[in-house]
Amino acid sequence: MTVTVRNNGDFAENAVVYLYDGDPELGGIKIGEAVSSEPVPARSSAQVEAEWFVDPAERNKYDIYAVADPTLIMVFLSLMKQTIPQVLRL
Repeated sequence: MTVTVRNNGDFAENAVVYLYDGDPELGGIKIGEAVSSEPVPARSSAQVEAEWFVDPAERNKYDIYAVADPTLIMVFLSLMKQTIPQVLRL
């Protein structure tokens, strides 16, 4: 899966994104972690990829949440060519 993060800060930073099945504040299970290969420049976006293997027939059974550093507040999750904007509670 691919996560697009936007760095709204003033400095380039590496992005760390944690992926959960279910809301992490309500006991969601961590299913993956993705780290940007390079720092995300200030006021720009980058894609971060995480491997998560699931049968295509089962993909709709999961409620995926992406959680990133508060300075990288725009996160979009692309799973199997579907892009879903995620609302983050930071």
